Amino acid sequence: IDYLTGEVLINNLVKPDQPMLHLNTKWSGVTWDQMNEAVRKKTTLKGKSGARRLLWKFVGPDTVLVGHSVHNDLKALKLIHPRVVDSYVVEHKIIEEKKAIEAREKKASEAAARRIEEFLPEIAGLADGHESSLTTNSQMVGNSTTATDGVPKKKKAKGTGDLALKTLLKKYLATDIQTKGNKGHDSLED
Repeated sequence: IDYLTGEVLINNLVKPDQPMLHLNTKWSGVTWDQMNEAVRKKTTLKGKSGARRLLWKFVGPDTVLVGHSVHNDLKALKLIHPRVVDSYVVEHKIIEEKKAIEAREKKASEAAARRIEEFLPEIAGLADGHESSLTTNSQMVGNSTTATDGVPKKKKAKGTGDLALKTLLKKYLATDIQTKGNKGHDSLED
């Protein structure tokens, strides 16, 4: 799709170079009936080379490719392109930076708490002339564990995590996509 005009430039199925056992319809959205119909109508692209040839009619060295997990598409086509904006990569960097900030804040907070705890007995002793009977936060908490310690995290279903296109569109654009369940994705919608 041309970003500036919204014009659909390419919307063809690619007939695989090799025989396929399945088309991964749940993710691709492509059924055997659709593939066979496109072959019959001669609208399919002939493997990677056909897809690459058509792509290069619209993409030059200065073209910016924008997409989600574009590296997967480029890898499948065995292409390297220098100008890519990938929403997966951008969001991943945002999440990692937030985690790094939270880790730094937690570390600073814990260090401050340790310094305070080191001085509590001194402060209490100065106030009443003897050892403190104050209980520090770490003494109250002790070595407690959470209910999830030792329990592996449940793996999220593909396409449902924080970095999934569906999640990002809901989060940033309040838009629902990929609502067809096991019928797969629609490449134009995505």
